[in-house]
Amino acid sequence: MMLSHWARDTLPSVFVTVHLFDLELWQVLTLPVMLLASYLVARVASKLFTRVALRLSVLTTAKWDDLLVENLASPLRLFFTGVFALLLLPTLDAHTRAMATLTEILRITMLVAGFWAVLRAVDIGHESLRTSLWVKARPATLPVFALVRRILKIAIFVLGVVTVLQQLGYPIAGILAGLGVGGLAVALAAQKTLENLLGSVMLSIDQPFRVGDTVLVDGTLGTVESIGLRSTQIRTAARTLVTIPNGKLADSKIENLAPRERLQLVFTLGLNYATTRAQLEAIIDGVRALLADHPHTFKDGIFVHLRDLGDSALVLEVNTWFTLPDDVDFREVKQGVLLGALAIVAAQGATLAYPTRTIVSAKAA
Repeated sequence: MMLSHWARDTLPSVFVTVHLFDLELWQVLTLPVMLLASYLVARVASKLFTRVALRLSVLTTAKWDDLLVENLASPLRLFFTGVFALLLLPTLDAHTRAMATLTEILRITMLVAGFWAVLRAVDIGHESLRTSLWVKARPATLPVFALVRRILKIAIFVLGVVTVLQQLGYPIAGILAGLGVGGLAVALAAQKTLENLLGSVMLSIDQPFRVGDTVLVDGTLGTVESIGLRSTQIRTAARTLVTIPNGKLADSKIENLAPRERLQLVFTLGLNYATTRAQLEAIIDGVRALLADHPHTFKDGIFVHLRDLGDSALVLEVNTWFTLPDDVDFREVKQGVLLGALAIVAAQGATLAYPTRTIVSAKAA
């Protein structure tokens, strides 16, 4: 090699006779210069590569490729540094053992750069998913994707460490066996946690409800307050907080009351048998008109009929729908309708019946 011949023929003997780590002194002093030169060339090469890649990524409407190119600049620079240093390494003409060690270090550097790039790609993928329209329509999936991102990064990191150890000559079979046994033990210990996590994933994908929805689950009626990775919390009308594991929730029958576009109102009026036919018909027409004039009634669903001749009353049934999905507003409307019906009955001179019993003695009979 020209550099080694020049150094050994020109430099003082001390630079050749003194050795450090199987390297001659001039080789030890030259190595940082070589690495610096490799870094500078790699910096220029990575900038050129990034510039070309960005120009190509502009041709697409997606943003993830632009972010990927920008975030891969540092790993790419490290990779190119290893490549150029590996190309320059033979110029040192070092001892075989030293050359093998330096080559191994540079190869490991390139491996680290590769795994670093993969970790950056996982972050870009997560960011693209987080800002996608699909996830924005399903905000409950955000914690799930964050957890998946964390698991992927841990798995990639572990794989990188194992690969580096294998490159260094360590017994990987024993390490993998230990990781497998440990992973199995952790999986068995975390069985319920994994079940709840999978339940959270299914709830995020299916979206049977969202935060703020009123739901009925296994007899529990309330408003969904939070959807976590392990459990979902429901606030009941009594202001208690019910926590249901997501694994159980995913297998339960869930009735979501939030999508209702209308609420049904059904009640009966028990009129005294002294009510005449004219009064009865006037009351029926009056209640129908009351409901028809209400701004929130479903006009095609108003039913007011004489349902039954009861033991002590003429039973009128009122059945209608209101376009009010909110229970609070519905209660106010219901009260107004009931008071209006009572006013109609009173205006017609009729009265509501109450249970009566007439006892006829045997002597009177």
